[in-house]
Amino acid sequence: MSASAAWVEVDTGAVAHNLGAVRDALGPGAHVCAVVKADAYGHGVDLVAPTLIARGVESFGVTSNEEARTVRATGFAGRILRLRAALREEVEDAAGLAGLRPAMRLVSRIAAISAYPAGRTVGYDRTHRLDAPARLAAVPLGYADGYQRALGGRAEVLVRGRRMPVVDRLAMNTLLVDVTCAEDAVIGDEVVLYGAQGAERISGADLEHASGQIAANLYTSWGRLLPRRAISLSA
Repeated sequence: MSASAAWVEVDTGAVAHNLGAVRDALGPGAHVCAVVKADAYGHGVDLVAPTLIARGVESFGVTSNEEARTVRATGFAGRILRLRAALREEVEDAAGLAGLRPAMRLVSRIAAISAYPAGRTVGYDRTHRLDAPARLAAVPLGYADGYQRALGGRAEVLVRGRRMPVVDRLAMNTLLVDVTCAEDAVIGDEVVLYGAQGAERISGADLEHASGQIAANLYTSWGRLLPRRAISLSA
């Protein structure tokens, strides 16, 4: 378990799969430029570049000297392109290619579970009133960690493979999740705020609907503010 209360998991197997899917879609002879601006969209240039290099990516696209240095430091000796700024939606449109897989999860754990009677107010500023008795789980993640307050009372997370609502206005380092319908939930259970758990998934579209922002505005912040670990779940 990470020493941090929350962390970002980057699935390098999914990165490898996505590169293969792009090559298949482009056809023989096409060269691929891996765009790693905004620190690889929060995934971490240092984490994804070795996977891309090992699979023969022909060039990298960056928007800062630091990104270029990181690509070189991972052993890439090929062409690095300095891209023009912004127009993130152009890259996001490319994610519509069939077969691409998200390569990031935002993960924390339940720190405490408390039972509350109906009528109790809970959360930051005590703005959420319980209509019925409830079990609420405290998760040590808040707006200081890049999980924006706009998600409070609107977003869902995954606990034991099921969707659970975030019920309060987020505090700086804590949020509350209603786990009343998950009687088996216990302290230490994994909480997925973005990404998959079991057969369920919190998608970028879910976050956009809850926050009113593009998902990239959220997950690029997580990559800067939280520790990242490389995993490989996808072949």
